[in-house]
Amino acid sequence: MRVFGLFSFVLLFLLRSRSRSKKKTHSFLLPLFKKHSSPGAALCALGQGDLASDLVERLSTDADPLLRYGGAFATGLAFAGTASPAAVGRLLTSAVRDVSDDVRRAAVLNLGFVLAGEGAERVAAAVAPLSQSFNPHVRYGAAMALGVGCACGGARPALDALAPLLSDPVDFVRQGALVAQALVLMQQPAALAAPLREKLAKASTDKHEETMCR
Repeated sequence: MRVFGLFSFVLLFLLRSRSRSKKKTHSFLLPLFKKHSSPGAALCALGQGDLASDLVERLSTDADPLLRYGGAFATGLAFAGTASPAAVGRLLTSAVRDVSDDVRRAAVLNLGFVLAGEGAERVAAAVAPLSQSFNPHVRYGAAMALGVGCACGGARPALDALAPLLSDPVDFVRQGALVAQALVLMQQPAALAAPLREKLAKASTDKHEETMCR
């Protein structure tokens, strides 16, 4: 994965530098390539911690939101499971200040990776306030962060924080809440997962439910 990520990162910046002299030639190719290679470039940071600081900084501060999107994932992958205060601070800043909804969503989601293993209470305390944001992309990211950070634990704080999102007015936020609950309840007793299974069965067959959620 890191080889693929390195290839994506190098090719991305080579293509970008060439596009400055041939803007018309690459006006279509460059955005398309960046959209799909930015997360690939983030794989270069996987498990690297502070060694990936230059890559994280370069992606996270770029003027292009497609690269900042990759920067959020680079931060989450580089510092996964470390609860790094610097990484958490960077992601929170992007989550509340970035002008791109995609970047904000990715930043909140990656808080789950950075805080994974720190306990459901810690994850819920950091993410739950964001689940009340006016921005549905931030709410979706908060749901997924709870799912990623509290996966397989069946933790009550995570389930409680996700509960209001199950009835969110926006369809993709409800979708994220259902996926996140499924992550939290993985490998848990059938009795604990039964309510979620009922919700999933109802949502998938309810003709009045939005397609995104179904």
